[in-house]
Amino acid sequence: MAKVHWQFLLHLSHLVDLIYAPRFTREMVCYMRSVIEDHLAKYLSLYSKNAGVKLRPKHHFLVHLPNIILKSGPLVGMSCLRYELKNSFFKRSAHIVCNFTNICRTLAYRHQQRALFSLLSNSHCRSAPVVTQQTSVIVSSLPFSSVLCDKYGLVYAEHVSLAVKLSIASVEYKKGDYVAIDVTAETGHVVFGRIANFVSCSHSADWYFVVEMLETMDFCAHFHSYCICDMQPATFRILDVNEQVDHRPLYCHSTMVNHEQRRFIRTPYHILKP
Repeated sequence: MAKVHWQFLLHLSHLVDLIYAPRFTREMVCYMRSVIEDHLAKYLSLYSKNAGVKLRPKHHFLVHLPNIILKSGPLVGMSCLRYELKNSFFKRSAHIVCNFTNICRTLAYRHQQRALFSLLSNSHCRSAPVVTQQTSVIVSSLPFSSVLCDKYGLVYAEHVSLAVKLSIASVEYKKGDYVAIDVTAETGHVVFGRIANFVSCSHSADWYFVVEMLETMDFCAHFHSYCICDMQPATFRILDVNEQVDHRPLYCHSTMVNHEQRRFIRTPYHILKP
């Protein structure tokens, strides 16, 4: 009986991946309609008879999501988290000023000041990468020196800058993080890589990802995640920030499966190559 509930949870995870996808095709939207119908039917068959559970209005709202996506685009663009962040500014300001006479006027004035400062200082434009713990090393000392020289025409005696942490806007990447690099056209499986370093050449101010390529063995439906392994020998690739199919850094979980150590990566949503 527990297996049926676990399969229902996996089906729900599949539905959530589709709903939160940042890119869609019309075929995906049609497929989402059938997944929503299956989810509601399984929900009623599992919990309506024994537990007496009924469908709520939020379940009914799921039926309208495909039409909303066709008319207004991906649902991730309708998130309210940005507005919640704006509320945090007003809450902090109200706590600091302790003005009980005309708090609305004070908050409006402070918000205008902050907005003007952001425009004048260009702090609202955060597309430039920011690095920490930057060091200078010789190209020949790096395990990915040949890839670096072939792509950018460097010599082995030249110096490059390395960093272990890089931030772009609100996204922070660290050495050892996993990223989605590509999507295989034949199977639809995501190709992953592990960040080995961040590198910048002496003749340029741009920063690049040095990624150690990983092999995607298969999609494990029981864990709703991809099973990965290292490539032998190690293969490196230099990537620009915009060359990823998704901007989110990912987490790799290691566990024992059938007395064998396996590594799995769970994507936050369905990744579609643009």
